[in-house]
Amino acid sequence: MSRSIIVAITDHRDELNIMIKKQKEGIKHGVNIVIVRGYDSLSDIDKICKELRVLKEQYDFQLIINAYPTKELLNLKPDGFHLNVKNMEKIINNRVDLNDFGKIGVSAHNKEEIKLTEKVSPDYALISPIFQPSCKNTVKTLGITGLEKMIHDFYEIYQSQNKIVPKLIALGGIKKHNYLKLLGNTCLDGIALMSAIQEIKDIL
Repeated sequence: MSRSIIVAITDHRDELNIMIKKQKEGIKHGVNIVIVRGYDSLSDIDKICKELRVLKEQYDFQLIINAYPTKELLNLKPDGFHLNVKNMEKIINNRVDLNDFGKIGVSAHNKEEIKLTEKVSPDYALISPIFQPSCKNTVKTLGITGLEKMIHDFYEIYQSQNKIVPKLIALGGIKKHNYLKLLGNTCLDGIALMSAIQEIKDIL
């Protein structure tokens, strides 16, 4: 597995300032994409973006907002947008041209969702959940075998349409005790962390 892409996802369960502090530490230790997720308030998203953007003078990372790209969010000047299934469908149905919205990320949990992602030609895709996330105790996980099947499906579906396969990133329950299980997959481009962001020094 390539370790070039390390994604951190904001954890809205934390108090806002504590979460921002954790993200800053993550950036300093190698995070190169921060996805702002779980916040509905425009003022909260604005505060997160402004405080993290200060670090751009020293560190090379991108700020991505997990939402449909509205005019208000575009005014915050993010580096791109992350789309869930609902927003992908909205983009497709509205025939929105994503070329001017920066880096585009998507989420995929099964083969049908992979087929949907192909229609928006993303730059990267989060495959989840690999292991049991601490925030979702009853969710069905893919495990290593399921991850490998998802990666195979990505290549099969995209190559059948002569599309470039997006960067593939594993998400879900990744911690220092199970991270090594992912290293054997050479088609995996990186990992994404949320609650485990505090363990990043041990993982990297």
